[in-house]
Amino acid sequence: MEGTKAIRRAAAAAALLAAGCGTAHHARTLGKGNYGVDVEMGGPLTGFGPVYVPLPDMLVGGTYGVTDDLDVHGRLHLTTSIYEFPGLDVGATWQAWHEKYWRPALSLTGQLYGFTDFTPTGTLGFADVTENFSWLAAHRWLTYAGATEFFQFAPDPLKLAPFVGEELRVGDHYGVELEVKYAQPQVSRYVAPSFVRFGDNGAIFLELGFNTYFGSNPKGWAAPPSAQPETEMLP
Repeated sequence: MEGTKAIRRAAAAAALLAAGCGTAHHARTLGKGNYGVDVEMGGPLTGFGPVYVPLPDMLVGGTYGVTDDLDVHGRLHLTTSIYEFPGLDVGATWQAWHEKYWRPALSLTGQLYGFTDFTPTGTLGFADVTENFSWLAAHRWLTYAGATEFFQFAPDPLKLAPFVGEELRVGDHYGVELEVKYAQPQVSRYVAPSFVRFGDNGAIFLELGFNTYFGSNPKGWAAPPSAQPETEMLP
């Protein structure tokens, strides 16, 4: 029983870091009344013989634009559910400022996570905050970078995960994203010796996402008016 519970908790911990909100659908808000659905998969790069692959972690979620600069969102953690340790996260993203000239856009996100096996001692809670800078090129390529700070309501309270990623718009309402995250760079031999890392610290995560957007000009994909500079986003 204790061994099974340890496996479940380890799966939840890996899922938490893999699902950190430094992902492209939170790089910019969707706009008032717009909404989106996303599917994400990936995890820490792990060696299997001569091959390195990300451990499978999968989530499905949705986002809704309350105002032009405020989104609310939630996701279901499918992988931990397989281990009978289902999890959910809910949160909000605020667009602190928009891209203009040389200045990148900045979004700030806060989320709460919960995992449980429905026993008195089998519940885990987490929270995180993310700072996400982004640049839009040719109204199609969204480059973003930032960091997520995780807070666990238990021992080992603070976790850090800087990241960089790219989202490519496909058509008017679809996006494909790829992100690289470096979890716990300050911690030696983090979680598992087989994880790919720089030196002895942290773990490198690779994540792939598929996003579908609905509404009028979701995420500010449309070109700005010709009178404005190419780098300036719509308000």
